[in-house]
Amino acid sequence: MIDLRKCTVLVNNKAEYIALTKEAQNQGFTWATGIKLTNILCDFPTRLRFDEHYGVRYNSSADFYNRDYQCKDIVSAPGNLILKRKEEQLC
Repeated sequence: MIDLRKCTVLVNNKAEYIALTKEAQNQGFTWATGIKLTNILCDFPTRLRFDEHYGVRYNSSADFYNRDYQCKDIVSAPGNLILKRKEEQLC
C-alpha cells in the first residue's frame, strides 16, 4: 500500500474510484468538506488530490504534487491497492 498523502491520482471510472477510496478511507481520508468518500461527488474521468490533512479534492492538476499516479497503475483489482514500481520513484 502507498501513503496517499500529497499525491494526485487519475481516476477513469466508478470502479476505479471505489477501489481507490476504500484504501483512502482506511488511511483516514474524507472529502475536503468532511463528507465520507462513499459519497461520489465527481464525474469521471477526474484527478483526485490527496492532501497532507487527509482531505480529498477532485478535478486537480497533475502538477500539484510531485507524485502523480493513474489509478489503473496502483489498483490491481477492486479493493486491492498496490504500487507498481516506477523507474524514477521509490515509495
